[in-house]
Amino acid sequence: MTDSKLYTILATFKKIQQNRLRKYVDSPYFNANEKLILLFDALAEHINAMKKKVLTKEFIWQSVEGQNMPFNDARFRKHCSDLLRLVEDYLAQEIFEKKPLQKAGYLMEAVTELKLEKLINSTDRSADVLTHQQTYRSAEFYYLQYYTQKNLYDMREEEDNRFDKSNVEEIISNLDKFYLAEKLRWYS
Repeated sequence: MTDSKLYTILATFKKIQQNRLRKYVDSPYFNANEKLILLFDALAEHINAMKKKVLTKEFIWQSVEGQNMPFNDARFRKHCSDLLRLVEDYLAQEIFEKKPLQKAGYLMEAVTELKLEKLINSTDRSADVLTHQQTYRSAEFYYLQYYTQKNLYDMREEEDNRFDKSNVEEIISNLDKFYLAEKLRWYS
């Protein structure tokens, strides 16, 4: 069991990461399966205890399903696969949380898609504030600028009272800057 992909990935996590992952796995929004919480706890307990004894699937199964349930390898592998998917989702969520400008772009897209007109101005302002807080202007920055400007254009297009000034020039400019920055990065 300690050779499995799931176990080796969990073993690389520091205690703080394990605690954050535990909260993620425990969240009913991300995980509706209580068995996965038990599976995570059993694996984390073994990892944290640095036990030298061999960890078997059957032992973990008993922690998850109880003493009376006979071992079912297919179901056990399904639990492990589902928990691994949750770990992958957690890792992606951690990166997403570190990118506020990208989050603002997705919020703008959601506001446009759901036609939430009361959020248009505040969403635009928060994206603008985040943009001005960025000191390092990488290719990713210009891509996110392009993405937020495109979403702003889409939001404005959805409004009944359209803005007089269009931001098409900014969209094109940011797309060009992104393209050139990436091209230079790959050439060097």
